[in-house]
Amino acid sequence: MRTDEKILIIGAGSIGMRHLNNLITFGYKNIALCDPRINAIKSLPSAIAKYIDIGNALKSQKPSVCFVCSPTNSHIRHLKQCLKHDAHVFVEKPLSYSLTGMDEVILLSKEKNKKVMIACNWRFNETFLELKKIIAKRKYGEVYSANVEVKYYLPKAREGTDWRNTYAAKKNGGGVTLDTGSHVINYLQNLFGKIKNIKIFRSPLHPLKSKVDEIAVAFLEHKNKILSTIYMDYLSRNAVHLIMINMTEGTLIANLRSNKIFYKTDKKEKLIFQGRKDFDDMYIEELRHFLLAIDKNLNVLQDLSQAKSVVALLTKR
Repeated sequence: MRTDEKILIIGAGSIGMRHLNNLITFGYKNIALCDPRINAIKSLPSAIAKYIDIGNALKSQKPSVCFVCSPTNSHIRHLKQCLKHDAHVFVEKPLSYSLTGMDEVILLSKEKNKKVMIACNWRFNETFLELKKIIAKRKYGEVYSANVEVKYYLPKAREGTDWRNTYAAKKNGGGVTLDTGSHVINYLQNLFGKIKNIKIFRSPLHPLKSKVDEIAVAFLEHKNKILSTIYMDYLSRNAVHLIMINMTEGTLIANLRSNKIFYKTDKKEKLIFQGRKDFDDMYIEELRHFLLAIDKNLNVLQDLSQAKSVVALLTKR
């Protein structure tokens, strides 16, 4: 995609600013940013056009590409507006907090013949990609189950921001199940195939005194009979992201935060992979993939239908 194409980023939160900086690094210059919070955009460089109303931004900029980085409960509405203005769209995860409006935007994207990709940055993480290769080689046997553990401390997740005002803490679109689960469900289906059955237990405990689920456990059965579990919480002072793959010859333990993979048996534990420790790499590769898909008319890694299936699983009661 040409670097003079017009791009609009909707949402000046941490992820919107990350995409902005990476697009600038790629050489894109015609970037505008829209956020109703004046304080969130007033400190941006003067070269970046700033808007507080998405309708005005779309009408004035006529962007070729939009990045929807607004709160989850606005995703479908903003995606629909961008598609109606003939833009390709990248949407942060999760696609939404319910299935309402999803079929309409799926149909609209097809009518407009526009690429829509929903964020799945961990699929571009080098440790995840290496883990996938190792499993495929079957060097350590066959997979029979997996356990994922993702924990972090929500009040400290975004420096300088009141966590109570973040999308993660909002009732319509927040909560650890949607926030964390939308990542994990997507990559577990990529590793082991579609999920046949799911049961999610959301703890009634609220140590942070928020109005969303802060602790949850999901039990999954994949169509190929592999079982997996996901433990998620907003309470851990030490951030954790582990994928443990139980295989017939031993256990693979992928630490996505330290970019390491260990192989463990009853007799030994061995480091078998050490990647780089730059988290931004996966976001850069995710962005590169999306822009290339537009340029070469390729399939995106998570399209609207796939993202809809993730939300359907996570909101199933």
